[in-house]
Amino acid sequence: MTGQSYSEGVTAWIDFNRDGNFSDSEKIFTSPSNTVTPVSGTFSVPANAYTDKKVIMRVAMAYQNQPENGCNPFAYGEIEDYPVQIQVSLGTSEVNGANNNGIQIYPNPVSDILNVTKVSDKTVYKIYNAAGQLVGEGNINGGKINVSSLVKGGYVITIDEKGKDQFRSKFIKK
Repeated sequence: MTGQSYSEGVTAWIDFNRDGNFSDSEKIFTSPSNTVTPVSGTFSVPANAYTDKKVIMRVAMAYQNQPENGCNPFAYGEIEDYPVQIQVSLGTSEVNGANNNGIQIYPNPVSDILNVTKVSDKTVYKIYNAAGQLVGEGNINGGKINVSSLVKGGYVITIDEKGKDQFRSKFIKK
């Protein structure tokens, strides 16, 4: 019927670690059973979430109930999965991980060559633009990355040093 509201609860999860399970730690939103429509909210993305691959967001809605588990069906309602891309955004604060192992990048802003300290040759890097799109990747050689082909603007670089914590920082290409 037109104009009729039903009391429904909504819960959403994002499989941040891509293990196929929607755990309590991956629950990003809950709305208790009510007739408010639409429901909306905000959530935080963990620093270790995948940014170069899509993850799955699961949204569950249940009639007169609060969905508590993203994997078990219920009598009335629905579960929908959506592929999402988590984008690295440029903020005003540093985006380095808690343990950066002394890695630093310079100069910043940079014109052509970005220098990287405390990494071994063949360490993998990825560069993302402000929209979170991967625009460069490769191996660091001699502590240097050629960024001359990038257009002027802000970027985020991630560096994976052989099993150590991932380093992440922003830089500006001038």
